[in-house]
Amino acid sequence: MKKLTVLAAIAVGGAASAQVPIGPFNTWMIENFDSFTPSVWTTVPTMSGWSNCSMFNGFGALVIGNPLSGFLNPPNSMFGDLVDANWQFVINIKRFGGFFKIVNGNGITGMRMKFYTVSNTLWYTTPVLPINNSSFTWHGYWLFAPIRRVEVMGFPNSGFVSMDEVRARP
Repeated sequence: MKKLTVLAAIAVGGAASAQVPIGPFNTWMIENFDSFTPSVWTTVPTMSGWSNCSMFNGFGALVIGNPLSGFLNPPNSMFGDLVDANWQFVINIKRFGGFFKIVNGNGITGMRMKFYTVSNTLWYTTPVLPINNSSFTWHGYWLFAPIRRVEVMGFPNSGFVSMDEVRARP
């Protein structure tokens, strides 16, 4: 029985440490939103066809180019106006990250990311990640499971997380 308990603890501990925060990384899968005309979207094709980003968890839209959100590199960034962002990839990824910021005046104090496997099983949920409304902050992860979907969510409520230079890599 003792061996079984030790094995179970190792398995749970291994899964919990199967993701590592990382800095910005080089990749061909990058979205800076600068090729878009400012507009609102329910689903937007991103990363040159490697992914789609759609709204979920609310009743608004994804906004590209809104001056309220600012940008890391001009002219555009994207944020969820009363919605969160769901990134769906056409291939498995193991790295995901971007520069994030709070859109002013909305009650959001941070953000979370949820990573889902190919079978749409939740693999990992980040703790609440710090972001602010004055500058963009990098948050990225290297995951040791093939991931196909990432949710980027405002905390404690939906939406209002601005993003720019979002990246993914197999």
